[in-house]
Amino acid sequence: MNRELPVPAPTTRMRVRVGAAMRRAVLALAALATAGLITAAQAGPNLVQNGTFSGFNAGANTAANSCNFGSTGTAAGMAQLSNCDLPNWWSTGVPSGGNYTFILPAPYTQGSSNFTTTNGSSLGLRGPGNTNGAVIPVPPSGASQFLATDGAFQQSYTYTTITGLIVGYTYNITFNMAASQQAGHQFDGPTSDWWQVGLSTGTAGCSIAGNNTGSPPGCQPNTGTTTSAITPTIVLPTTGAGQGFSGWVGEEITLVASAANEVLWFFGESTALQAQPPFLLLDGVSLTVPEPPAYGVLMVALLGLLGVRRAYRRKG
Repeated sequence: MNRELPVPAPTTRMRVRVGAAMRRAVLALAALATAGLITAAQAGPNLVQNGTFSGFNAGANTAANSCNFGSTGTAAGMAQLSNCDLPNWWSTGVPSGGNYTFILPAPYTQGSSNFTTTNGSSLGLRGPGNTNGAVIPVPPSGASQFLATDGAFQQSYTYTTITGLIVGYTYNITFNMAASQQAGHQFDGPTSDWWQVGLSTGTAGCSIAGNNTGSPPGCQPNTGTTTSAITPTIVLPTTGAGQGFSGWVGEEITLVASAANEVLWFFGESTALQAQPPFLLLDGVSLTVPEPPAYGVLMVALLGLLGVRRAYRRKG
């Protein structure tokens, strides 16, 4: 004989439906929270303008726009960085008085991509293996240009202004770096090279947005309140595997903002002597602040639902 099962009372059926719905909601929110944990490290917008060093124009170096280079600023093939020829970036030195910083094409070919200084001197960099035709590849950013600076001769700060910072926030500065050496049989010797990276408030604050239409802003790097860090060292041997070019590597520096507008600067350094001219390469500069962790909101909602579920159980 068949036995009839008791039919749950309406309130019981409602609790069953609510409990099932609650479980589904909890599972869904848990999945979203997990996704939030994965994406929480994603950064906010990049505050660096022209971090790939594009738009270099040697013809912008004129006395009329306060760069004081005159006709030497338009030398054929000139790649030496000054204060008016690269949008949003400046150099503390001037090519006539001290600055061995250049904007070079990517990819760069040893022996055929030689470049000139403002006084007409020609030089080149070594590629992998230090042979003519060796190619320094396009940096990971995919940019068509990169910055190269001597870490032991006529060193200078390369810098840009950053606006919209939040005082006390920690910012992530990411970039691609590499090491090479000036081409020439007389330039031998192992090198150890690194970048020093910093944020500075300047002596009077930095309020001028970056551009290349005039002299650099009144705020200068490594003045006022300054925070800085150095990258890991790249060791470049004279012979054997790794000579000529180190390969591109991604780096990240974290610095805390001291003002709403600051100077972001790079200073290349090396243990090499001037007779072993080391070059540090730079590209793909980005400065971001991590987004607020959205998963925290999800976890609060999840805990709230769990509390409601426990309350229903107690009533049952």
